[in-house]
Amino acid sequence: MVHIAATLISLALLASQAAAHGVVEWFIANGKNYTGDDEFDPKGIPTAIRTVNGNGPVVDVTSPYTACGNQAKVVSVEAPVDAGSIVEIRWSSTWPHNTGAMTAWMAECGGMNCTQFQDLASAQWFKIDEKGIDSATGDWYMAEIFMDPGKPYNLTIPANLKAGQYLLRHELINLALVANMGGGRAEMYPQCLQLSVQSNGDLVPQSSDYVHFPGAYKATDPGLTFAPGDGQKSQYQPPGGPLAKLVSSSGDASGTGGNAASSTTSMAPSNTLSTNVAGNTQQSTAVPSSTGSLSAASDIPTNTCSGDMKNRRKVGREELRGRTLRGRRVRLLR
Repeated sequence: MVHIAATLISLALLASQAAAHGVVEWFIANGKNYTGDDEFDPKGIPTAIRTVNGNGPVVDVTSPYTACGNQAKVVSVEAPVDAGSIVEIRWSSTWPHNTGAMTAWMAECGGMNCTQFQDLASAQWFKIDEKGIDSATGDWYMAEIFMDPGKPYNLTIPANLKAGQYLLRHELINLALVANMGGGRAEMYPQCLQLSVQSNGDLVPQSSDYVHFPGAYKATDPGLTFAPGDGQKSQYQPPGGPLAKLVSSSGDASGTGGNAASSTTSMAPSNTLSTNVAGNTQQSTAVPSSTGSLSAASDIPTNTCSGDMKNRRKVGREELRGRTLRGRRVRLLR
């Protein structure tokens, strides 16, 4: 009886972890840490991370929530950041998925402060960063987060980007269900940071690089329908097209950056991040091993997932094989 009870508890823990997804917990810009509000019980704390409702995914590519997440709300802070500098983003330490893409986009806040900008349907987004498959290892970059929960994602604000108020849209795309649920839909986890870019440059994207959310993705896009188990991981390309090419707003095209046709950012195991970002040449930057203050882990509700829970438990067991649950607080499935 004791053995059976222990087994049931273990299965419940696995299922609970599979049901837990994620949000941006904090980010660092210009050396300052910005912590997000509680996604289940917002306290209205000053933050530059737009608050979302829960930690569940967006699965409908036509949903307005593809822009900044489920029921995202404007927040009261705008974080100053220098063009060409690194923004360090830390997702939930309980992120359970290791298969899928990571993308980053920016959009100007309509000529106003981002604390006032709410018309996300009109926002013109351009892609500045993406990660899919590491050509050196043949594995998913998302596994970096899966194998080292809480590891920050570092990306570079394009050098010489025109100064102004911008939203930075960071997104994780979970593809595990596409293969394991017999054609299940990809899960998108977008979240937006409010930034004030400081720069003496005048670079802007080409008009052809702008997209809208919703609109940038189609349900049939290969980057969203890719089945991870088909043995063709090396051919995977994140959705949304190539990285933006930045040009001078005065009409001088000398500022044109690289146009990426494949994943252009790599995380080296030596804690060095080599990145090709829109409008920049390759650079190597040491990744801090521990930066900023971490919030204590909170209980993870289990009512925010879409789809069949039995299949999610199966997916959770597959994804979490080999990982220890010691030290993690989770809420058992009811």
